[in-house]
Amino acid sequence: MHSAKKLVDLPGTFRDLENTLQIEKYQLNLFKPYVKHIYLVRLDKLNLSEGISLSGNKLFKLLPNIADAYRADQSIIVSFGGPWSNHLYALAAAGENFGLGTVGIVRGERPAILTPTLVDAQRMGMHLHFVSRKSYKALQAASSQAVVAHGRPEVCDDKKFDGFKKMFGHGLIVPAGGSNLAGFQGTSVLGKILRRRLLSNIGSLWMASGTGSTLAGLAAGMTDDYSVDVDYWAEGVSIPINTQRPQPKLFAVPALRDSSLPQRVLSLLRSNGLNGSGNTDASGYGASSCAEASDGPISYCNLHDSSGYAHVSAEYGRFHRRLELELDEPIDHVYMGKVFYGLWQTLKNRAELPTGDIAVLHTGGLQGRRGLLSMAP
Repeated sequence: MHSAKKLVDLPGTFRDLENTLQIEKYQLNLFKPYVKHIYLVRLDKLNLSEGISLSGNKLFKLLPNIADAYRADQSIIVSFGGPWSNHLYALAAAGENFGLGTVGIVRGERPAILTPTLVDAQRMGMHLHFVSRKSYKALQAASSQAVVAHGRPEVCDDKKFDGFKKMFGHGLIVPAGGSNLAGFQGTSVLGKILRRRLLSNIGSLWMASGTGSTLAGLAAGMTDDYSVDVDYWAEGVSIPINTQRPQPKLFAVPALRDSSLPQRVLSLLRSNGLNGSGNTDASGYGASSCAEASDGPISYCNLHDSSGYAHVSAEYGRFHRRLELELDEPIDHVYMGKVFYGLWQTLKNRAELPTGDIAVLHTGGLQGRRGLLSMAP
């Protein structure tokens, strides 16, 4: 188990992660008609040490929240997610490895048989509480308000959480996906790391987006004028950015249809001192390509058939199977498969992309692929 002292040295931890970040070059027959090769940024291969089931972008979202819990003398972190939630899975792993209790508020009634994700979370010590979709929405709203009203750390006093307090005591309330200030600043550090590490020939960086918090953090961290509040974590330590390298354009492929995503990202950026995130007009949100790419740092590339997180159309299912064969490794269908699918659709539709090579951010999430076994292609 890692000590609290070690974890609170987040700048040092983030430097260790940067030093082990791998960027790999692939030549894929699926993309051969359009591009020679694609770079894959392997966040999924990052880890703190052997045996810790916490990797990918979740490292940058959750480690600052865990450090906040230590600083506020909180022993419990409460958060939210669905039955296949990567976030709850990662939070349970973090709690197990850093000596914190975790509570997962799960959307929907308790099923007769738990998903493998929730079985794992429970095995790692997470207490699961199933609530109706209506109650889940209300609790989510309360958690978001707590982030605004109570500052940092976000210890929520909303009466809606009284039942959980009676069972577990006061704890740190983290919104779904880790989309609070600590998570935003952690992913903005990731943005600075990528700005330093990506080759100067990279013109566009593609990624999946769920809540939009990683996307907003990356956009902030990659800009020349955003400074991460590292003094909160380690006084006097700076996290510089290499402004000599060009800033790649961010292309976000939403995991589901959600016209509010651009506005959420814009709100996160504005609340942290930045003024723009590209196209925030949701009127053309159903477009299946990026032909209408915005002039800002982010463009949203939406899929025709992305009606739900785990939705798999026949065409997408065929693409996903071929992609796994070409990469020679499994890829989750909720996030990573959709990033490649959105890029493939965009290139197939001959949309103009920025000059330079293409990189794809591999955020992990492989545990969720187990949900494919219960779905028809």
